[in-house]
Amino acid sequence: MNDTMRWPATGCSWVVAQPLPDRHPVTVDTLLTEAVRGGADRPAVQGGTATMTFRAWDDVASSVARALRTAAPGRGVVGLLADLSPVFPAYYYGVIRSGNVVAPINPLLPAPAVAHVLRLAMPSAVLVTHEGLDALRAKLSRQGLADLIQDELPIDHGALLRLRTGARPELPDDTAALMFTSGSTGRAKAVAYSHRNVLANAEQLMAAHDITAAGALAHSRPIFYPMHMNASVLAGARQVLAGQARVLDSVLAAEATAATHLYSLPVRLEQLAADPAFGSVRVRHLRMIGSGSTALSAKAAVRIGSTLDIPCWQGYGLSETTSLVSTERTGYQRIGSVGAPVRGVAVRIAGLDDAAAEPVPVGTAGQVWVAGPNIMQGYLDGSGVAAPAPDWFPTGDYGTVSADGLLTVIDRVGDLVRSGDEVVSPSSVRRGLEAHPEVAECAVVGVPAADGTPVRLAGFVRTTTGSAATPDLPTTDLDSLTVLESLPRLPNGKVDQAALVALAQHKRPPA
Repeated sequence: MNDTMRWPATGCSWVVAQPLPDRHPVTVDTLLTEAVRGGADRPAVQGGTATMTFRAWDDVASSVARALRTAAPGRGVVGLLADLSPVFPAYYYGVIRSGNVVAPINPLLPAPAVAHVLRLAMPSAVLVTHEGLDALRAKLSRQGLADLIQDELPIDHGALLRLRTGARPELPDDTAALMFTSGSTGRAKAVAYSHRNVLANAEQLMAAHDITAAGALAHSRPIFYPMHMNASVLAGARQVLAGQARVLDSVLAAEATAATHLYSLPVRLEQLAADPAFGSVRVRHLRMIGSGSTALSAKAAVRIGSTLDIPCWQGYGLSETTSLVSTERTGYQRIGSVGAPVRGVAVRIAGLDDAAAEPVPVGTAGQVWVAGPNIMQGYLDGSGVAAPAPDWFPTGDYGTVSADGLLTVIDRVGDLVRSGDEVVSPSSVRRGLEAHPEVAECAVVGVPAADGTPVRLAGFVRTTTGSAATPDLPTTDLDSLTVLESLPRLPNGKVDQAALVALAQHKRPPA
């Protein structure tokens, strides 16, 4: 793969990756169709003792498509519980094959959040495996929404729940999927993806991390994540479900099944690095570990890489960018960076208060702007999709681009503490804390004043000793430091910053 970067404006923070190859318009479910043509009876997924072939996936996808055309005719949204189940991919492609828009829902969301995303997406039906059915019913019942289920129809390996949700949203003709933002910076939003968005995303990850049919990708996450799934199916690679509670067991399971790639969450990789038994682990098949969704500490990345003697690469993206903007990979790696843009993507750094993506000098910090085929169609807002401005998309992140084309994401723009020309980054302060040997995990948040402006910084740490005493830490930029037994987290593993702000304000954390 030629992954060469180029700089359209010398000396400016503007880098463009090699373009994606031109392809004829296709739909996302053709990823599965092509995988079947490449070898229908090859193993597609392993989960415990269960294995499914690409042919089996294709058969279930077609069966689901037929059931949806009968039970929920017309084009609408179909929700899908994203359990780490071998049949999730078949359901995903089956929804798209039926002509509907697929909306994966995190099964770990609490009941109020599940109710919120259902109201956002207004699905005509929800697909759920047998294993997740009772939990979904219970969550709807707790929200007084049990009567939302019109009826329940059996399908292969699960159930199709027809819902009473009123008018269907107006979606563009080429919408393939909805994804929901994490809710770490506010209530979750529904993001609409075109078929081109999803297919470009699959090709970008596959090319960047050299995923091939000869390899296997392990999901060391508690849920199925479509980006890794689609890249694997595009490559014809086998997938391994390695969501064991103890992350070390995930690594061992991946290695035992000859997985070459393992993807996980930073919170899980921090646990792996801190596991006393991890130092003795050796791998022969694994070639890389990938981390995303939020920052992984430098000391965890170094420990994982040095212990296993393979790279531990970080990636960066947003729901609004179909999950991927840049990633570390061979030739584009440095601890602390998130690598270089993936194929087809351009990145610019502009001034914090600039309304347009006019690039600042190389190395100057500012807001990250992105362009490429991965920019979302828009947010599902009410009954339709509100499209973003054309061309450059402002990410709301604060970062830099180096002279060698590597992107470093420093913080969220909205989290910065600003006083005149001075800018203090809570994440930079956090990195100073997490480097201390007595700190197991930590977070730093800006605590808003009455007008909503962050005016002071509050730090929270969990110590390696478990002591409640405050260790001797660098706290020059902090107004307060609190030792906790553990940091509050959202279902996706991200730190629940709203809960920490509430704690700093001596208020009850939000429900």
